[in-house]
Amino acid sequence: MPSAFETSFSNHKHKFAELEEKPTTLGGYGITDGMTADEVAQAIKTAVDDLINGSGSALDTQRACRRARQ
Repeated sequence: MPSAFETSFSNHKHKFAELEEKPTTLGGYGITDGMTADEVAQAIKTAVDDLINGSGSALDTQRACRRARQ
C-alpha cells in the first residue's frame, strides 16, 4: 500500500503555467550555486585568454600570415 506521501505526490498535478507564484531567480528554484551572467562571461574570457596566451609562437605565426594577406 502506498504511503500518504506517495499518494499525494501521484495525485498532485499542476501545469507550470497555472502556478500563481513562479520563481524568478535561480534561488527561487532552490539552486544556490549557480553562476551569475558576469561570472559566466568572466570564466569564458579567462578560458579564451588562457588558450590564446598558451599558444605561443603558433599564434604569432598565424597573426603574421593574416597580416601578410591583408
